Amino acid sequence: MIRFAAICAVSLFAPFCLACSRQDNPKGALLSYEYRYNGSMSRSGLYYKVERTEEGIRITFSDQGSWGVKRVYSGPDDALDTIARKAAWGKLKRMKERYKTPFHVLDGWDWSVHLRYESGRISSGGYMSRPPKAQTDAIEGINAYIGTLLTEENILGTASPED
Repeated sequence: MIRFAAICAVSLFAPFCLACSRQDNPKGALLSYEYRYNGSMSRSGLYYKVERTEEGIRITFSDQGSWGVKRVYSGPDDALDTIARKAAWGKLKRMKERYKTPFHVLDGWDWSVHLRYESGRISSGGYMSRPPKAQTDAIEGINAYIGTLLTEENILGTASPED
């Protein structure tokens, strides 16, 4: 009888647990990673994008936020695999789609991160609020890894602010 009650309880509440799922369960290889942080001051922030192109791995970076001049670099062939491992380790698929402070803030910072896989994606962002420490650490670790790839010998040129 107790087993029957437990099975009924699980079957009743399972749909609610599925509805609480925060991200897709992406499958396949990571195709691109994009991170934006826009500070509250003009032209402050960070922008990273790593994607596979016909020419190989392309990294786009700006230290002036997404609206600033972007530099383009070539990257190693395994860069997206490394990023995918760091994302899995940090459990980025557990992030909520949106984080927001409960306070009324008119002039603050915002961020977003997007990982596109062969099937599915992980997207999250926030205004004056971040995900839990494990996910924040994973994103910062990914960005630090990308930062190690931004060397003078890898620079390809610049991109327009719209790219």
